[in-house]
Amino acid sequence: MRKISILMLLAIFVMIFSCKKDDTSSSSSSNANTPFVNKSAEARKAVLEEFTGVKCGYCPDGHKIMEEIMTENPGKAFCFSLHGGSYSVPYTGDPDLTSPWSQAIISFTQVSGYPAGAVNREDLDNDGKIAIGRGSWKGNVATIIGSGNSPVNIGIKSTFVASSRKLTVIVQYYYTADGGGANKLNVGITESGIMTQQSGSNPPAPAKYEQKNVLRDFFTGQWGDEIATTTAKTFGVKTYTFTVPATWNIDKCHVIAYMTKGDKSKIYTGEKVIANGGVAN
Repeated sequence: MRKISILMLLAIFVMIFSCKKDDTSSSSSSNANTPFVNKSAEARKAVLEEFTGVKCGYCPDGHKIMEEIMTENPGKAFCFSLHGGSYSVPYTGDPDLTSPWSQAIISFTQVSGYPAGAVNREDLDNDGKIAIGRGSWKGNVATIIGSGNSPVNIGIKSTFVASSRKLTVIVQYYYTADGGGANKLNVGITESGIMTQQSGSNPPAPAKYEQKNVLRDFFTGQWGDEIATTTAKTFGVKTYTFTVPATWNIDKCHVIAYMTKGDKSKIYTGEKVIANGGVAN
């Protein structure tokens, strides 16, 4: 009887120490906590949230402008597409490009037509709305890039294990100036190379069209993880793990991260890296 009790205790001990919970908010590993984020003040980077849909006839023009913004501002701007609303109902047989997070952001930015975009969630047109038409995107991106330094820098390291399809993302942040109270760190994954039908494309549907920079998921939800301490010289680390679905092409995926004010408005800055082995600091 005593031998059985000892064996049972040993089994319980092994179970406890082999079932470790993934820490999705911080990392105690020396690798994660070794600073790689830049600690010198950096200019703000433009972040365009594009609101689009496969059944929006003018949206291919928005996609074109979005690609031009990133090409013309390498390392200074990145964009991603949120599919949501009635224009995003997929064509029969095509994948659904919507995410559970898109609609809340669409409502918050006051989208009234498609395509629309929010540049760093600022009302630079002074019309009381954050979302703007595609004709204003490039000008507002230039305004953000020229608006001075960000109070916070962001660094990202992303690794992928093919056998388990486990993605591990380490995000570091460093405040070179005061962040003005609590902030929100938003981290997600996008995918390009998704072939669907698209209204307004050339050639038109049912010909297939490449969808790029599609928001697939947010590891932090659409409003991000709260960063409570944002005074100058504050350094912090967040680590996220995610199992990439087998239907996603990891070589077409990117990790995005950006920091907003605590009320979800005003994106200070952001970063984007390839998901499979990407690094940005």
